[in-house]
Amino acid sequence: MELQHYFEPFKGQVAKLSGFAPGEALGQQVAFFKGESDWFGLEGIKVVVLGLDQQADLLRYHLYALRGFEQTAWLGDVGNLKGRSLNDRYRALRDALGWFRKRGQVVLLLGGSQDYTPAILKGMADAQMQPRVNLAVADHRFDLEPGAPDLSPQGWLSYLLQEEAKLLGELSILGWQRYLVSPWQEASLTRKYACLLRLGDLRGKGFDEVEVVLRGTDFLGVDMGVVKGQPLFPGTVAPNGLEPHEACRMFWYAGMSPRLSVSALFALPEGQVNEALLGAEVVWHFFDGYLGRLPDYPEEESGRYKKYLVPLDALDEPLCFVRNLQNDRWWMQTGVQAEDVYLPCSRSDFRLALRNMLPERLWRFLMRRDEIRQAGL
Repeated sequence: MELQHYFEPFKGQVAKLSGFAPGEALGQQVAFFKGESDWFGLEGIKVVVLGLDQQADLLRYHLYALRGFEQTAWLGDVGNLKGRSLNDRYRALRDALGWFRKRGQVVLLLGGSQDYTPAILKGMADAQMQPRVNLAVADHRFDLEPGAPDLSPQGWLSYLLQEEAKLLGELSILGWQRYLVSPWQEASLTRKYACLLRLGDLRGKGFDEVEVVLRGTDFLGVDMGVVKGQPLFPGTVAPNGLEPHEACRMFWYAGMSPRLSVSALFALPEGQVNEALLGAEVVWHFFDGYLGRLPDYPEEESGRYKKYLVPLDALDEPLCFVRNLQNDRWWMQTGVQAEDVYLPCSRSDFRLALRNMLPERLWRFLMRRDEIRQAGL
């Protein structure tokens, strides 16, 4: 596969911040693709930045001026995706993602819109040799449209659920605002046993739930519209949304998650410098989280994990919880043998079980698995 033909190298300028010594800015630590095929064989690149439109270049202008990291030779920038038509770009992105993921590289997508999501999931499924991808979406609204499914920025989720349902494992929607979502849209995702966390659910200590969700996620897609102050209606900006520091924290969790292999920052506002700077800071936090990424999955022999058995009237056998004694992360055993033996959870799920209540997280998981089996997907 001649991937060099799929990308246009980044040739833009990079800002300069005062006080940085030579080699300290992030942009001086990046292996940039310059059109040569040998770039794709470089060893040591762990994270690949890939732009989906020209708005990614304005974000890069700010991103690569920010502080670099102690580690070197881990970050590559492949430039922006090319393609004569949108369908060409979907196909190219699928091929490229499959190639990067087979090499074990984490991919960070910048720009474009969420209608790229089905192509992303296909590329991930190709590389992982598994049909289902756990998807988390951060958006202020649901991109669902009634009627025939349409692969568009406004209807891509309808298309995914109706035409490409076999690609989807668990679905989580983060930061949505109920007054922007119709009753039909909310009911549609509730019937799919999606994890729906409203903006209010993420306030204060509730934001810790984002870490739990992303620990079990393969792909995170974030629409910049989920952040307060972004364009909403023509001539207006959203008065509510995630605070900028919360968006940074979300991407830091994404970088930290050992499972999460593809992240995207979609819908970058065109030509808006302040939003591009915010996007750059958000992406920087992803890198910061990634460089602190460590394997974290229950292993009895490691001595780091402790088991708790909780009897529940709703289950034939006690529900098994596992806690990491070093970082206080929790999991619970699902009883599904072939996949996801341990489901990420929180201490609050454990406390619910102690009160003889089945955690909603486990209920959704089991109901979703039953739905998949009954549909023969």
